Amino acid sequence: MEIIICLIPLVLVLLLFIFPFYSHWQKHRHRDDVWRQIAKTLGVTFSRLPGGDRMIEGTYRGRIVMVYTFSVSRPQLPDLLELFAILLPTRNTRVDISMQRPIDGVELSLSRESLVSRVGKQFGKQDVLVGDEQFDDSFLIKSTPELLAKRVFSRSDLRLRIVDTRVPEFQFDGEDMIWTSYGVVKDADYMQSVINLLCDLLDAIEKESVKD
Repeated sequence: MEIIICLIPLVLVLLLFIFPFYSHWQKHRHRDDVWRQIAKTLGVTFSRLPGGDRMIEGTYRGRIVMVYTFSVSRPQLPDLLELFAILLPTRNTRVDISMQRPIDGVELSLSRESLVSRVGKQFGKQDVLVGDEQFDDSFLIKSTPELLAKRVFSRSDLRLRIVDTRVPEFQFDGEDMIWTSYGVVKDADYMQSVINLLCDLLDAIEKESVKD
């Protein structure tokens, strides 16, 4: 009995060390399962990269699609705010979808309005207005040519889906559509909806560019 009593503190200490590692392993296993589900649904491949990052890549809807995580460094904060730094994600998620045929002279980007962008407008930094007041007030749109954005976002279904996306932000440089989310995406349905939205935006850009 005395031996058992003596072992209790040792067992508790071991549990304190083992539980965090087990919890961490379970969390990453669950995320791997989510990403495998996304890859299976899209008909592409999933792989783990050195350093713990994940990647999904392959051809989907006739386009080369890459979804991957990447490490980011936490910002340097004053000592009083240092505790808040641990709440910031150390890995983000990015989607990169490539056009089969790049479109010269075309660029399009969209991001949520922020205090900085609103101040910028007061000093002459203009964005493209598409004619939907609520949409125009919510997002900052840049487009070359300007008419492209008005044509693409004339579709109410695309505007509605963009509003419904939790992190509606993307950049298109004539060849690649890039979308970045803070943290590692853990929702398979959400990730699939984002990829399909970006593909639909590329279809619209391709269609409207032909008109010029």
